[in-house]
Amino acid sequence: MLIALRTAPHQSWNNPAERIMSILNLALQEVALVREIMSEDMEILFNKANTLEEIRRAAEKSSQLANKLQSCIITIQKFLQERVERLVLYNEPFFCYDLADESEISLFFQISKFV
Repeated sequence: MLIALRTAPHQSWNNPAERIMSILNLALQEVALVREIMSEDMEILFNKANTLEEIRRAAEKSSQLANKLQSCIITIQKFLQERVERLVLYNEPFFCYDLADESEISLFFQISKFV
């Protein structure tokens, strides 16, 4: 009789953050993410950017593009939050924290400069 097992490398099964990933994958099964389509001129601006860095630069130049991208992303984030909050582990439901806004992010980077 041959019994073969395969576990995660470097004993990541022993790491709680790694173990929770398999549970989070349950929420993401059979999920396809598609963002909402923006106006034609915003789509043209967005499609010119190929990397995340280029998208950020384009959003810095055009506040309208930044706002449209944020509104497209919010719907995806809400969808994922709903999926994750359906999960339960040891009779404890999962929950998601609220997203950080611009002021919280800038405060974080100001504080991290002094550490």
